[in-house]
Amino acid sequence: MEERIEKDSNQRPSGNGLATATLILGIESLLLSCFYGGILGILGLVLGIIALIKGENKGMSIAGIITSGFAILITVVVFIIGFSILDEWSQMVTEDTVTKVEEQNATTQEDAAKANSIEENSNDTDTELFQVGDIVETKEFRMTYESCGEYISDNEFIQPDEGNYYMRFDFEIENISDSDIFVSASDFECYADGYETDQSFALDWTSSSLATGKKAKASVLFQIPVNAKEIELQYEVNTWTSEKIKFSGKTGPAPDSEENKTEEQKAAEQPADNVDPSAFYGDWYDTFSQRCGMSIYLVNDLYYDIVIDWGDSAWDNTHWDFTGEYDASKGGIVYSDGYRYDEHYSKNGGSPERTEVYHDGSGLIYLKDGKLYWIDDKENMGANCIFEKENTTESGDYILPDSDTVRLTKADIQSLSLQELNYAKNEIYARHGRKFLSQELSNYFNSKSWYNGTIDPADFNENVLSQIEKDNMRLLADAEFAMDPNGYQLDK
Repeated sequence: MEERIEKDSNQRPSGNGLATATLILGIESLLLSCFYGGILGILGLVLGIIALIKGENKGMSIAGIITSGFAILITVVVFIIGFSILDEWSQMVTEDTVTKVEEQNATTQEDAAKANSIEENSNDTDTELFQVGDIVETKEFRMTYESCGEYISDNEFIQPDEGNYYMRFDFEIENISDSDIFVSASDFECYADGYETDQSFALDWTSSSLATGKKAKASVLFQIPVNAKEIELQYEVNTWTSEKIKFSGKTGPAPDSEENKTEEQKAAEQPADNVDPSAFYGDWYDTFSQRCGMSIYLVNDLYYDIVIDWGDSAWDNTHWDFTGEYDASKGGIVYSDGYRYDEHYSKNGGSPERTEVYHDGSGLIYLKDGKLYWIDDKENMGANCIFEKENTTESGDYILPDSDTVRLTKADIQSLSLQELNYAKNEIYARHGRKFLSQELSNYFNSKSWYNGTIDPADFNENVLSQIEKDNMRLLADAEFAMDPNGYQLDK
């Protein structure tokens, strides 16, 4: 018995090493099949076959082979899916072909060769700067560069920093792909003389999803230094490759320089000569902003009080107060003591809370072609303002409502009676506050809401009358005495 025990103790257990390793590798390869499990699966499959050949634990070997096979299969599927995704990604990051679209189709071989040459050369987006009017095309969209130029905001709270101006770029973008695309104002960057500038805001557009075949208008604004010479706008075509389309902005002198001004701007800045000082008197409104009004009061022959109010909101108002003097050499009213106040009205009513902003404003107010212009040296607030005179009274309150500003003709007065001709002639005097010795005329003009008689006839200065007014009075007097050699008899 001892001999048997000793004999059994010298025997080795049956080999399960390869079968065990096969199962372990199969399980590990299955767990790691999404990574490098395929390699472990192949190793487990080889070991499992060897274990079966050697007759080691059959069940364990088969289990290892099955798990290794599954791991290999999963790894293959993962690789197929991964390669498909990689292919799509590689297509996505491949640089778009950016081409300049010819405005007309080539109709001859020479035109076709020219078009092909343009298309080949335009693929080099690092060197080509597209100009206003160019149409640029990628695989996804077609972009038309419509315009660029200075943008002037009529909102005093939306103004460029000192030394800068707003430049506006306008585009039309069309989706020419088979799926929706996303376009955004943040894809634009602007450089002035090589330095990046700040994007201020986009007009009526920030970003949008554009369906196939649809178009969108895009307008972006950047702050540009007034002394910048070269302006370049860039649009990022592909986020992955950082490929960009480059557009040329306006180059040359600053927008407010003499060299860069249009003939219309230069003409508007030249006040008309020999303007009648009394023509400034009255209430004016700005046709551009439609929120600004100017009242000009005649202190004496040459001096004026000027009040301007600009409604910023229902509760806020900007108020200017000037005293000006007529300068014949400039054809307008010059001021140098301008006050500006910011006014805030409480919802509960009452007087506004007023804050003084400055008291050293200066500028010029002048007339041209019947319209009033304001050159504001301090803030350039009047840059876009064009004022027209308000008719504060009913036209029926006057016999000839425009006799102070419009040169009359015989046709304008042919329907007037003898009395009306006389009244219309004196109406010109009445506008300037002249009193009348005639009780009939005094009673008539005192009944008018606009009349304010303050100057005695003996003190009245005829020089306050404009040449238009003098010509109109002469025409009315001639018509009156042509109708009756004695003229109209007052106070009878």
